[in-house]
Amino acid sequence: MKKKLYQISNKLINANNIKIAILFIPLTIIIVNEIIAHKFVLNDFYDTSILISFLIVFICEGIANLILGIVGKITEDDVKLETNYKSLANKYEVEKSKMVIFKNKEQEVVYIPVVTLMQRNINDEVWDINIELDKNKSKYILPKQIADNSSKIFTAHANSVVFNNRNIRLNDLAICDGKIVLTYGFTTYFDSLLTNRAMDYQFISGRTVREIYEPGPFLSTLSESKLSNHLGFNGFVELSDGNIIFVKRGNKLSIAKGLWQQSVGASLKTKYCINDKHELTIKGISKAICMEINDELKLGLSYEKEQFEHTIFAFYRDLVEGGKPQFLFYYKMKECNKEQFITNFKNEMKKKKQKKENAKKQNIDGSNFAFFKLEELKQCNFSENYMITRNNDKYRMMPSSIASIIMLLNNADK
Repeated sequence: MKKKLYQISNKLINANNIKIAILFIPLTIIIVNEIIAHKFVLNDFYDTSILISFLIVFICEGIANLILGIVGKITEDDVKLETNYKSLANKYEVEKSKMVIFKNKEQEVVYIPVVTLMQRNINDEVWDINIELDKNKSKYILPKQIADNSSKIFTAHANSVVFNNRNIRLNDLAICDGKIVLTYGFTTYFDSLLTNRAMDYQFISGRTVREIYEPGPFLSTLSESKLSNHLGFNGFVELSDGNIIFVKRGNKLSIAKGLWQQSVGASLKTKYCINDKHELTIKGISKAICMEINDELKLGLSYEKEQFEHTIFAFYRDLVEGGKPQFLFYYKMKECNKEQFITNFKNEMKKKKQKKENAKKQNIDGSNFAFFKLEELKQCNFSENYMITRNNDKYRMMPSSIASIIMLLNNADK
Protein backbone atom coordinates (compact mmCIF):
# COMPACT_ATOMS: atom_id res chain seq x y z
CA MET A 1 0.00 0.00 0.00
CA LYS A 2 2.79 2.42 0.93
CA LYS A 3 4.67 1.54 -2.25
CA LYS A 4 1.54 2.29 -4.31
CA LEU A 5 1.09 5.59 -2.44
CA TYR A 6 4.69 6.54 -3.21
CA GLN A 7 4.28 5.72 -6.92
CA ILE A 8 1.07 7.78 -7.19
CA SER A 9 2.64 10.69 -5.29
CA ASN A 10 5.79 10.58 -7.39
CA LYS A 11 3.66 10.71 -10.55
CA LEU A 12 1.20 13.42 -9.53
CA ILE A 13 3.17 15.76 -7.28
CA ASN A 14 5.15 18.08 -9.51
CA ALA A 15 5.62 21.81 -10.03
CA ASN A 16 2.88 22.19 -12.64
CA ASN A 17 0.26 20.34 -10.60
CA ILE A 18 1.14 22.33 -7.49
CA LYS A 19 0.75 25.60 -9.44
CA ILE A 20 -2.66 24.47 -10.67
CA ALA A 21 -3.69 23.55 -7.12
CA ILE A 22 -2.53 26.92 -5.76
CA LEU A 23 -4.72 28.67 -8.32
CA PHE A 24 -7.66 26.27 -8.28
CA ILE A 25 -8.21 25.64 -4.55
CA PRO A 26 -8.60 29.28 -3.38
CA LEU A 27 -10.77 30.06 -6.40
CA THR A 28 -13.00 27.07 -5.64
CA ILE A 29 -13.37 28.15 -2.00
CA ILE A 30 -14.36 31.69 -3.01
CA ILE A 31 -16.90 30.47 -5.58
CA VAL A 32 -18.44 27.98 -3.13
CA ASN A 33 -18.77 30.70 -0.44
CA GLU A 34 -20.38 33.04 -2.93
CA ILE A 35 -22.85 30.36 -4.03
CA ILE A 36 -23.78 29.64 -0.41
CA ALA A 37 -24.41 33.35 0.15
CA HIS A 38 -26.51 33.45 -3.07
CA LYS A 39 -24.32 36.19 -4.44
CA PHE A 40 -22.43 34.30 -7.14
CA VAL A 41 -22.14 36.25 -10.38
CA LEU A 42 -19.82 34.68 -12.97
CA ASN A 43 -18.76 38.00 -14.45
CA ASP A 44 -17.40 39.11 -11.08
CA PHE A 45 -14.77 36.35 -11.36
CA TYR A 46 -14.05 36.71 -15.02
CA ASP A 47 -10.97 38.75 -15.93
CA THR A 48 -9.89 38.05 -19.49
CA SER A 49 -6.40 39.52 -19.16
CA ILE A 50 -5.55 37.37 -16.12
CA LEU A 51 -6.87 34.20 -17.74
CA ILE A 52 -4.94 34.88 -20.95
CA SER A 53 -1.75 35.53 -18.94
CA PHE A 54 -2.02 32.21 -17.12
CA LEU A 55 -2.92 30.44 -20.37
CA ILE A 56 0.18 31.84 -22.10
CA VAL A 57 2.38 30.71 -19.20
CA PHE A 58 1.02 27.15 -19.33
CA ILE A 59 1.29 26.99 -23.13
CA CYS A 60 4.88 28.26 -23.06
CA GLU A 61 5.86 25.70 -20.43
CA GLY A 62 4.17 22.95 -22.40
CA ILE A 63 5.92 23.93 -25.63
CA ALA A 64 9.28 24.20 -23.84
CA ASN A 65 8.89 20.71 -22.31
CA LEU A 66 7.81 19.29 -25.67
CA ILE A 67 10.81 20.80 -27.47
CA LEU A 68 13.22 19.62 -24.76
CA GLY A 69 11.77 16.11 -25.00
CA ILE A 70 12.13 15.98 -28.79
CA VAL A 71 15.65 17.45 -28.74
CA GLY A 72 16.66 15.09 -25.94
CA LYS A 73 15.46 12.04 -27.84
CA ILE A 74 17.15 13.13 -31.09
CA THR A 75 20.48 14.03 -29.49
CA GLU A 76 20.74 11.41 -26.74
CA ASP A 77 22.87 8.89 -28.65
CA ASP A 78 25.29 11.63 -29.79
CA VAL A 79 25.65 12.99 -26.27
CA LYS A 80 26.55 9.69 -24.62
CA LEU A 81 28.52 7.95 -27.40
CA GLU A 82 31.04 9.32 -29.92
CA THR A 83 29.55 9.50 -33.44
CA ASN A 84 32.67 10.71 -35.29
CA TYR A 85 33.74 7.16 -36.07
CA LYS A 86 36.77 8.10 -38.15
CA SER A 87 38.12 10.15 -35.26
CA LEU A 88 37.34 7.31 -32.86
CA ALA A 89 39.29 4.81 -34.98
CA ASN A 90 42.23 7.23 -35.10
CA LYS A 91 42.09 7.62 -31.32
CA TYR A 92 43.04 3.95 -30.95
CA GLU A 93 45.88 4.08 -33.47
CA VAL A 94 47.70 1.07 -32.00
CA GLU A 95 44.66 -1.16 -32.59
CA LYS A 96 44.23 -0.33 -36.29
CA SER A 97 45.93 -3.52 -37.49
CA LYS A 98 43.12 -5.52 -35.81
CA MET A 99 40.20 -3.31 -36.85
CA VAL A 100 37.61 -4.26 -39.46
CA ILE A 101 38.56 -2.53 -42.71
CA PHE A 102 37.14 -2.24 -46.23
CA LYS A 103 37.32 0.00 -49.27
CA ASN A 104 34.52 2.46 -49.95
CA LYS A 105 33.17 3.31 -53.40
CA GLU A 106 36.05 5.79 -53.87
CA GLN A 107 38.44 2.89 -53.14
CA GLU A 108 39.62 4.54 -49.93
CA VAL A 109 40.49 2.30 -46.99
CA VAL A 110 37.97 2.74 -44.17
CA TYR A 111 38.69 1.67 -40.58
CA ILE A 112 35.66 0.65 -38.52
CA PRO A 113 36.15 1.21 -34.75
CA VAL A 114 35.73 -2.52 -34.09
CA VAL A 115 38.65 -4.70 -32.98
CA THR A 116 38.47 -8.34 -34.07
CA LEU A 117 39.53 -11.09 -31.67
CA MET A 118 38.66 -14.28 -33.60
CA GLN A 119 37.06 -15.06 -36.99
CA ARG A 120 36.40 -18.16 -39.08
CA ASN A 121 34.69 -18.99 -42.35
CA ILE A 122 31.03 -19.75 -41.66
CA ASN A 123 31.35 -23.18 -43.29
CA ASP A 124 34.64 -24.13 -41.61
CA GLU A 125 34.94 -26.50 -38.69
CA VAL A 126 33.12 -25.09 -35.66
CA TRP A 127 35.03 -23.79 -32.67
CA ASP A 128 35.64 -25.77 -29.50
CA ILE A 129 34.69 -23.27 -26.80
CA ASN A 130 35.47 -23.79 -23.12
CA ILE A 131 33.93 -21.61 -20.42
CA GLU A 132 35.44 -20.88 -17.00
CA LEU A 133 34.26 -18.77 -14.07
CA ASP A 134 36.77 -16.15 -12.93
CA LYS A 135 36.75 -16.87 -9.20
CA ASN A 136 38.90 -13.83 -8.44
CA LYS A 137 36.59 -11.38 -10.24
CA SER A 138 33.24 -13.12 -10.32
CA LYS A 139 31.31 -9.91 -9.60
CA TYR A 140 31.92 -6.57 -11.32
CA ILE A 141 32.30 -3.51 -9.09
CA LEU A 142 31.95 0.01 -10.48
CA PRO A 143 35.03 2.25 -10.21
CA LYS A 144 34.62 4.84 -7.46
CA GLN A 145 34.54 7.86 -9.80
CA ILE A 146 31.64 6.33 -11.72
CA ALA A 147 29.80 5.08 -8.63
CA ASP A 148 30.04 8.53 -7.01
CA ASN A 149 28.55 10.15 -10.13
CA SER A 150 26.10 7.40 -11.10
CA SER A 151 22.99 9.57 -10.69
CA LYS A 152 24.44 12.19 -13.03
CA ILE A 153 25.59 9.65 -15.62
CA PHE A 154 22.29 7.81 -15.60
CA THR A 155 20.50 10.97 -16.81
CA ALA A 156 22.22 10.33 -20.17
CA HIS A 157 19.58 7.62 -20.74
CA ALA A 158 16.58 9.78 -19.79
CA ASN A 159 14.86 9.27 -23.15
CA SER A 160 15.39 5.50 -23.31
CA VAL A 161 13.27 2.66 -21.94
CA VAL A 162 15.72 0.69 -19.80
CA PHE A 163 15.37 -2.08 -17.24
CA ASN A 164 17.95 -4.01 -15.34
CA ASN A 165 19.21 -7.54 -16.00
CA ARG A 166 22.01 -9.61 -14.60
CA ASN A 167 24.45 -10.11 -17.46
CA ILE A 168 27.58 -12.07 -18.22
CA ARG A 169 30.82 -10.09 -18.07
CA LEU A 170 33.59 -11.37 -20.33
CA ASN A 171 36.73 -11.08 -18.20
CA ASP A 172 39.05 -12.64 -20.77
CA LEU A 173 39.27 -14.55 -24.06
CA ALA A 174 42.26 -16.78 -24.78
CA ILE A 175 43.31 -19.66 -27.03
CA CYS A 176 44.64 -22.73 -25.24
CA ASP A 177 45.52 -26.03 -26.98
CA GLY A 178 43.43 -25.03 -29.99
CA LYS A 179 40.39 -24.23 -27.86
CA ILE A 180 38.79 -20.83 -27.22
CA VAL A 181 38.60 -20.22 -23.46
CA LEU A 182 36.06 -17.67 -22.24
CA THR A 183 36.61 -16.50 -18.66
CA TYR A 184 33.54 -14.82 -17.23
CA GLY A 185 32.05 -13.08 -14.24
CA PHE A 186 28.76 -11.29 -13.62
CA THR A 187 27.65 -7.70 -14.08
CA THR A 188 24.37 -5.84 -14.55
CA TYR A 189 22.87 -3.97 -17.46
CA PHE A 190 22.63 -0.81 -15.34
CA ASP A 191 26.38 -0.95 -14.71
CA SER A 192 26.90 -1.17 -18.47
CA LEU A 193 24.65 1.86 -18.94
CA LEU A 194 26.94 3.76 -16.55
CA THR A 195 30.12 2.67 -18.34
CA ASN A 196 30.06 1.19 -21.86
CA ARG A 197 26.88 2.94 -22.98
CA ALA A 198 27.76 6.38 -21.63
CA MET A 199 31.41 6.44 -22.73
CA ASP A 200 31.39 10.04 -23.99
CA TYR A 201 28.85 11.66 -21.67
CA GLN A 202 30.44 14.62 -19.89
CA PHE A 203 29.38 13.96 -16.35
CA ILE A 204 31.67 16.26 -14.33
CA SER A 205 34.03 19.08 -15.34
CA GLY A 206 33.99 17.90 -18.94
CA ARG A 207 35.31 14.46 -18.02
CA THR A 208 34.01 11.30 -19.66
CA VAL A 209 34.32 7.60 -18.93
CA ARG A 210 36.37 7.22 -22.12
CA GLU A 211 38.89 9.92 -21.23
CA ILE A 212 39.36 8.51 -17.73
CA TYR A 213 39.52 4.78 -18.47
CA GLU A 214 40.07 4.24 -22.24
CA PRO A 215 41.87 7.34 -23.62
CA GLY A 216 43.85 5.43 -26.32
CA PRO A 217 46.04 4.96 -28.31
CA PHE A 218 45.59 1.31 -27.28
CA LEU A 219 42.63 -0.50 -25.76
CA SER A 220 42.84 -2.10 -22.33
CA THR A 221 42.68 -5.89 -22.44
CA LEU A 222 39.48 -7.50 -21.23
CA SER A 223 41.24 -8.65 -18.07
CA GLU A 224 42.46 -5.10 -17.32
CA SER A 225 39.36 -3.13 -18.36
CA LYS A 226 37.53 -1.14 -15.68
CA LEU A 227 34.24 -1.16 -17.60
CA SER A 228 31.20 -3.40 -17.14
CA ASN A 229 31.78 -5.13 -20.52
CA HIS A 230 28.66 -7.26 -20.58
CA LEU A 231 28.93 -9.87 -23.32
CA GLY A 232 26.61 -9.14 -26.22
CA PHE A 233 25.99 -10.66 -29.59
CA ASN A 234 24.82 -9.76 -33.06
CA GLY A 235 23.49 -12.24 -35.53
CA PHE A 236 22.15 -12.88 -38.99
CA VAL A 237 19.10 -15.05 -39.61
CA GLU A 238 18.82 -16.26 -43.18
CA LEU A 239 15.33 -17.47 -44.16
CA SER A 240 14.73 -20.57 -46.25
CA ASP A 241 14.51 -18.50 -49.47
CA GLY A 242 17.94 -16.93 -48.88
CA ASN A 243 16.68 -13.60 -47.52
CA ILE A 244 18.61 -12.25 -44.52
CA ILE A 245 16.52 -10.25 -42.05
CA PHE A 246 17.47 -6.66 -41.15
CA VAL A 247 15.61 -4.67 -38.48
CA LYS A 248 15.02 -0.95 -37.99
CA ARG A 249 15.50 -0.19 -34.31
CA GLY A 250 12.87 1.61 -32.26
CA ASN A 251 13.24 5.14 -30.86
CA LYS A 252 13.17 4.15 -27.18
CA LEU A 253 16.15 1.77 -27.16
CA SER A 254 19.28 2.71 -25.19
CA ILE A 255 21.47 3.17 -28.30
CA ALA A 256 21.16 3.32 -32.10
CA LYS A 257 17.67 4.78 -32.05
CA GLY A 258 16.01 4.63 -35.47
CA LEU A 259 18.99 2.92 -37.11
CA TRP A 260 19.12 -0.37 -39.00
CA GLN A 261 20.85 -3.46 -37.71
CA GLN A 262 21.33 -7.13 -38.56
CA SER A 263 18.63 -9.63 -37.56
CA VAL A 264 19.39 -9.79 -33.82
CA GLY A 265 21.33 -7.60 -31.40
CA ALA A 266 21.22 -8.55 -27.73
CA SER A 267 23.05 -9.01 -24.46
CA LEU A 268 23.80 -12.47 -23.11
CA LYS A 269 21.16 -12.60 -20.39
CA THR A 270 21.62 -14.90 -17.41
CA LYS A 271 17.92 -15.77 -17.38
CA TYR A 272 18.60 -17.73 -20.56
CA CYS A 273 22.23 -18.84 -20.36
CA ILE A 274 23.01 -20.06 -16.83
CA ASN A 275 22.12 -23.50 -15.49
CA ASP A 276 20.63 -24.53 -12.15
CA LYS A 277 24.05 -24.15 -10.51
CA HIS A 278 24.26 -20.53 -11.72
CA GLU A 279 27.01 -21.48 -14.15
CA LEU A 280 27.49 -20.34 -17.73
CA THR A 281 27.80 -23.22 -20.18
CA ILE A 282 28.12 -23.53 -23.93
CA LYS A 283 24.63 -25.02 -23.98
CA GLY A 284 23.48 -21.92 -22.12
CA ILE A 285 24.94 -19.70 -24.82
CA SER A 286 23.16 -21.85 -27.43
CA LYS A 287 19.87 -21.43 -25.56
CA ALA A 288 20.39 -17.67 -25.23
CA ILE A 289 20.93 -17.27 -28.98
CA CYS A 290 17.77 -19.25 -29.69
CA MET A 291 15.64 -17.39 -27.14
CA GLU A 292 16.76 -13.97 -28.40
CA ILE A 293 15.88 -14.97 -31.97
CA ASN A 294 12.45 -16.01 -30.71
CA ASP A 295 12.00 -12.84 -28.63
CA GLU A 296 13.03 -10.49 -31.43
CA LEU A 297 11.65 -12.26 -34.50
CA LYS A 298 8.90 -14.53 -33.07
CA LEU A 299 10.20 -17.59 -34.91
CA GLY A 300 9.43 -20.22 -32.27
CA LEU A 301 12.72 -22.13 -32.59
CA SER A 302 13.72 -24.95 -30.24
CA TYR A 303 17.15 -24.72 -28.60
CA GLU A 304 16.94 -28.43 -27.77
CA LYS A 305 16.89 -29.44 -31.44
CA GLU A 306 19.82 -27.40 -32.78
CA GLN A 307 23.32 -26.43 -31.69
CA PHE A 308 23.19 -22.66 -32.00
CA GLU A 309 26.69 -22.35 -30.54
CA HIS A 310 27.98 -23.79 -33.82
CA THR A 311 26.68 -20.71 -35.66
CA ILE A 312 29.20 -18.41 -33.92
CA PHE A 313 31.88 -17.29 -36.36
CA ALA A 314 33.49 -14.17 -34.82
CA PHE A 315 34.40 -12.47 -31.54
CA TYR A 316 35.16 -8.75 -31.48
CA ARG A 317 35.18 -5.60 -29.33
CA ASP A 318 33.15 -2.48 -30.11
CA LEU A 319 35.20 0.69 -29.55
CA VAL A 320 32.12 2.92 -29.66
CA GLU A 321 31.12 1.25 -26.39
CA GLY A 322 34.61 1.28 -24.92
CA GLY A 323 35.67 -2.14 -26.17
CA LYS A 324 32.54 -4.01 -25.12
CA PRO A 325 32.89 -7.67 -26.22
CA GLN A 326 30.53 -9.21 -28.77
CA PHE A 327 30.21 -12.43 -30.69
CA LEU A 328 28.62 -12.86 -34.11
CA PHE A 329 26.46 -15.71 -35.40
CA TYR A 330 24.91 -16.79 -38.71
CA TYR A 331 21.87 -19.06 -38.61
CA LYS A 332 20.10 -20.53 -41.65
CA MET A 333 16.39 -21.36 -41.43
CA LYS A 334 15.27 -24.56 -43.11
CA GLU A 335 11.54 -23.95 -43.48
CA CYS A 336 10.36 -20.33 -43.04
CA ASN A 337 10.49 -17.96 -46.06
CA LYS A 338 10.07 -14.17 -46.21
CA GLU A 339 6.27 -14.13 -46.62
CA GLN A 340 5.77 -16.72 -43.87
CA PHE A 341 8.05 -14.78 -41.53
CA ILE A 342 6.19 -11.48 -42.04
CA THR A 343 2.79 -13.12 -41.57
CA ASN A 344 3.87 -14.97 -38.44
CA PHE A 345 5.51 -11.88 -36.90
CA LYS A 346 2.39 -9.75 -37.44
CA ASN A 347 0.13 -12.43 -35.98
CA GLU A 348 2.33 -12.84 -32.91
CA MET A 349 2.56 -9.09 -32.28
CA LYS A 350 -1.23 -8.77 -32.38
CA LYS A 351 -1.49 -10.91 -29.27
CA LYS A 352 -2.39 -8.98 -26.14
CA LYS A 353 0.50 -10.41 -24.11
CA GLN A 354 3.05 -9.39 -26.73
CA LYS A 355 1.70 -5.84 -26.94
CA LYS A 356 1.80 -5.48 -23.16
CA GLU A 357 5.31 -6.91 -22.83
CA ASN A 358 6.75 -4.76 -25.58
CA ALA A 359 5.16 -1.57 -24.26
CA LYS A 360 6.63 -2.28 -20.83
CA LYS A 361 10.09 -3.63 -21.65
CA GLN A 362 10.76 -3.00 -25.36
CA ASN A 363 11.35 -6.73 -25.80
CA ILE A 364 11.76 -6.33 -29.56
CA ASP A 365 14.24 -3.96 -31.20
CA GLY A 366 11.86 -3.09 -34.01
CA SER A 367 9.01 -4.19 -36.24
CA ASN A 368 10.13 -2.73 -39.59
CA PHE A 369 12.16 -5.13 -41.70
CA ALA A 370 14.33 -5.17 -44.80
CA PHE A 371 15.57 -8.30 -46.57
CA PHE A 372 18.80 -8.88 -48.48
CA LYS A 373 20.32 -11.95 -49.99
CA LEU A 374 24.03 -12.54 -49.57
CA GLU A 375 24.72 -11.65 -53.21
CA GLU A 376 22.85 -8.37 -52.77
CA LEU A 377 24.94 -7.46 -49.73
CA LYS A 378 28.09 -8.05 -51.76
CA GLN A 379 26.91 -5.37 -54.21
CA CYS A 380 26.37 -2.73 -51.51
CA ASN A 381 28.68 0.17 -50.70
CA PHE A 382 29.58 0.97 -47.11
CA SER A 383 30.90 3.75 -44.88
CA GLU A 384 31.51 3.79 -41.13
CA ASN A 385 27.80 4.30 -40.45
CA TYR A 386 25.67 3.44 -43.47
CA MET A 387 25.05 0.89 -46.20
CA ILE A 388 23.97 1.91 -49.72
CA THR A 389 22.31 -0.68 -51.94
CA ARG A 390 22.77 -0.95 -55.71
CA ASN A 391 19.43 0.94 -56.00
CA ASN A 392 20.95 3.80 -53.94
CA ASP A 393 18.77 3.10 -50.91
CA LYS A 394 20.60 4.26 -47.78
CA TYR A 395 20.47 2.36 -44.49
CA ARG A 396 22.02 4.16 -41.51
CA MET A 397 23.70 1.80 -39.03
CA MET A 398 26.05 1.71 -36.06
CA PRO A 399 29.68 0.74 -36.80
CA SER A 400 29.13 -2.57 -35.01
CA SER A 401 26.44 -3.49 -37.54
CA ILE A 402 28.56 -2.39 -40.52
CA ALA A 403 31.47 -4.41 -39.12
CA SER A 404 29.18 -7.42 -38.69
CA ILE A 405 28.19 -7.28 -42.38
CA ILE A 406 31.81 -6.90 -43.50
CA MET A 407 32.88 -9.84 -41.34
CA LEU A 408 30.03 -11.92 -42.76
CA LEU A 409 31.03 -11.07 -46.34
CA ASN A 410 34.68 -11.80 -45.59
CA ASN A 411 33.85 -15.15 -44.01
CA ALA A 412 31.14 -16.40 -46.37
CA ASP A 413 32.13 -18.76 -49.17
CA LYS A 414 32.85 -16.94 -52.40
